Parts: sequence; C-alpha cells; structure tokens
Amino acid sequence: LTAHVRVDIEDGKKKWFLFNGFVITDSTLEDALEFKEFPWKQPCILVYQRHDIQKRVTIPERTAPILAHGLHAFLRPESLSARSTIRVRTFAPLRPHERVGPEMRVAIDCEFVAVEKEETRINRRTGKKIVVKPMRHSLARVSLVRASGPEAGRPLLDDYIVGSEQVVDYLTRYSGIEPGDLDRSISTRHLVTLKSAYVRLRYLADQGVIFIGHGLKSDFMLINIVVPKSQIVDTVDLYHLPGRRKLSLRFLAAHVLKLDIQGVTHDSIEDARTAMALYYRYERLKAQGYFEKALAQLYEIGARVGFKA
Repeated sequence: LTAHVRVDIEDGKKKWFLFNGFVITDSTLEDALEFKEFPWKQPCILVYQRHDIQKRVTIPERTAPILAHGLHAFLRPESLSARSTIRVRTFAPLRPHERVGPEMRVAIDCEFVAVEKEETRINRRTGKKIVVKPMRHSLARVSLVRASGPEAGRPLLDDYIVGSEQVVDYLTRYSGIEPGDLDRSISTRHLVTLKSAYVRLRYLADQGVIFIGHGLKSDFMLINIVVPKSQIVDTVDLYHLPGRRKLSLRFLAAHVLKLDIQGVTHDSIEDARTAMALYYRYERLKAQGYFEKALAQLYEIGARVGFKA
C-alpha cells in the first residue's frame, strides 16, 4: 500500500510526496493521478481537503502528551507477568534525578521473533529456491543500557514484548527468546505490551537522547519508529571501510575488545554493552589518531580468518 500526499511545505507552497512503507520520495500530481499505464496501481482511498480549511478551522497548538506518559512509564515500570516478582529485575528503572535529554546516551539492542514463516517455491527452470514471501518479524525484547553518567553500563530497561500475533518461531539461537518468556502465565521476565515499549522509546527519541547500537537502521525499521540521524551512533557504520563488507558485532567484540559474545545464544543487554564499549574505543582511537590504521588492520585480520570471531 502506497500513498501520494500533498503537503504544505513553506510560504503557502505545496508539494507531492510518495509514501511507500518507510521510503518517502518526491512525487507529482501527474504521478498521483496516472493509472492507465500502470495496471498494478489500484486506488482505494481518496482524501479531499477544503482549499480554505486553514482559514475556517482553528488548529490547536501541537502538544506532546507522550512525553508525560513516557516519563511515567519509565519511573513506574509495570510488568504483565503474573510471576515477575519472583525474578530479580534485570534493570534499574529511571530515577527522578536522572536528566533525560540530548546529553544522555543509551546503548540499545533488540531481539525479534517470527510471526509469519517464509514462503518459497522452486524455479522449475533453474531448480533454485525463490522467496515468494519473506519471514515477518515482531519485536520480542528491547534492552537499554545507560551509556553516560556515573552509572554507565547499568541497564535502564529490559522489556519482553507480549505481541498480539502468534509466534511461529522464537529464533532462540539468534534472539535468546525461549517459548515461555512471552507467556503471561508462566514468564518470569518483565513483560510489557508493544505500545508500552514503543512509548518509552518514543519518549527518549523526542527528548533528544543519543542511541548507540549495532545495526540500528534495521532495528528501528522493524520497530517502526523514526529516530533522527543526529541521534544515532551505529557501530556498524563507525567500523566500516567504504566499499567493503560490514563487520559483525561478534567479530568486532573479539578483535577490538577481546570479548567472546553470542557464543550459545544472543543476549540483548550484553550486545548493548558491547556496542557501547566499541563506541568509546572508537572515540579513544580517533582522539589518538590511530583509528584509520586500526580499522585497516581489522579488515586484514578479517580476510585471514574469514571475518569470524
């Protein structure tokens, strides 16, 4: 489903944009109304607006109720799990004295489960498998670790998400999520709804908090949240030579930090801390003028070991 939308930009000027999933591109009135040459385009909704609507209707000033709601959700986190009280909480909730704003940095990592399996078919001519419909994922766990201040490294949030769709594969080897973790009746995890987790993340983003992580573009896309580029520090981009392959978190942890992570399964708190440590190592190497040389050496090592940890 795509949408052509005319938007007021400035000084009364209007411009057409095409919204296609997460991609927004320039469009024109002609593109919006052309259907004959493109049989796959089937209009389903047409929305009209009075040309003088701005004069006839007083639009109230935009408020930000999500800020107050998000802060409350941080200060008083509540779990949906009936047995959550028997487990030691894996995070320390936000305290009233902690300032949330552009000066705050948090490391983030997310885990996902599959809610729809991949559909494939065999190409009769080549015999190769073709993906007809890709696997669809849903957020299952989001962990935030303080990356600034005296408590840097201490988890701020560790939410397990109770989704509305049935899980068809927990992807435990990659997600660390076990079948009982998302079950309200037996889970000892801190369970929340997807909306509750989203509100907390939205609150931090709206307050200008800096997010540090590895591969955040895909994480934020799957969560369906937009965070300004100026608030994202992605170690997958920091430790990357143009035109070369991207380096995995496990490889970087092993060869930059001398840490062995993701051995048996993934843990989002561990991965968030690792991304934080990689960022601060990058900052130190950059300040010393050694980073470019260190990065080149990383790729040399990777070529020798097959980019494995």
